[in-house]
Amino acid sequence: MVNEKKKIATVVVLGDIGRSPRMSYHVSSLLEHEFYVNIVGYLDSTPINEIINNSEVNIEKLRPVPETSLSPVFTYVWKTFWMFITLSCSLFKCVVLRKSHILICQNPPGVPALLVCYFMCLFGRTRFIIDFHNYTYSILSLKNEPETFFVKMAKFIETSIGRLSDINFCVSNAMKEDLEKRFNIKATVLYDRPFVNFKPTTIQEKHELFLKLGEKYSGLIVDKKTTLFTETVEENIIRLKLDRPALLVSSTSWTPDEDFGILLTALESYPNLVCIITGKGPLKAKYENIIMKKDFQKVQIILPWLEIDDYPKILGSADLGVCLHYSSSGLDLPMKVVDMFGCGLAVCAIDYQCLNELVRDKETGYVFKDEDDLAELLLDHFHNYPKTSEVNQTIEKNLKKFQELNWHKNWNEIAWPLIKT
Repeated sequence: MVNEKKKIATVVVLGDIGRSPRMSYHVSSLLEHEFYVNIVGYLDSTPINEIINNSEVNIEKLRPVPETSLSPVFTYVWKTFWMFITLSCSLFKCVVLRKSHILICQNPPGVPALLVCYFMCLFGRTRFIIDFHNYTYSILSLKNEPETFFVKMAKFIETSIGRLSDINFCVSNAMKEDLEKRFNIKATVLYDRPFVNFKPTTIQEKHELFLKLGEKYSGLIVDKKTTLFTETVEENIIRLKLDRPALLVSSTSWTPDEDFGILLTALESYPNLVCIITGKGPLKAKYENIIMKKDFQKVQIILPWLEIDDYPKILGSADLGVCLHYSSSGLDLPMKVVDMFGCGLAVCAIDYQCLNELVRDKETGYVFKDEDDLAELLLDHFHNYPKTSEVNQTIEKNLKKFQELNWHKNWNEIAWPLIKT
């Protein structure tokens, strides 16, 4: 039941709420300012605790698009039509009937979300906020020619609606400049920052996590008290093993904007390493088949889907992270790197246009261009492992400074002054 004295916000994710961390963090920040929040989206995986266990949050679950055997073109049309109808019904209830004060819509995906959100905000006299994570049309261009009808339509919708919204946020300064120069859209940069649960992992948490993963994945447990990375030396005293292998971690949605062939080729040069790649997505089966055909001698690759509480722990347990996100627009920044930084984990990231807004080579991580670069970085970083080099010590120092500004502090400084007016 909504408290009539509370302001109401609606947050729209035309995707899986559980795999939309930035929008979930918006919800958490709005709750801190005593909003009642409707979050509209699909519920394919479990959202963060601040959403799932809060009486001040209403999860408005969208009905999944029914499967069809139509051609790709008609399937896209059917999918868009279905989303338009279901999203319109949900937003009429949340925005118009419940009288939302603000609506924050994630873009992408912007079709048909931006169109529906804009008109519902008109009907409900609601302030309309767009959060640009990337461009819908640039993602569609990964699979379609830029001049195709659907790509041009998406570009027209998101750039036109972007000029009509009350507030726009974006994830990088490069995107802010691009929005203004090319489309005359004014936006405020709201950088991703670590959420409260992304923090360094204790030795006890590492040990318990490796024991837990070892029940599902072979090779991680030696015995009941010893894992591949940790050991119990006395009762209740746990330490990292001196002869442990290096632990590399990456996370992915297994989409076309990440080429994991680069990592797999680089790993062929490495002698003793465990690589954990976590995530779900359309290309996962393809890469599973590629990994099976690889003749890795001393490299173990594990592809788990981690529970929401275990994901920050594995980042904090690793020795190095890898990011292969290269951005369809060249203007967004990978949130997975922010998560890794929050856990104190240095990152090797593939270079692209605006990456230096987040990853600075040999200051907060490493930047590479191809599989040869990455292979060389891995060998240099883990030279004399587990001892650390001066560069690694510099990175650790800079990451501690990065962790001082978390999501809520940054949101309160940047977003809240605009939202509260």
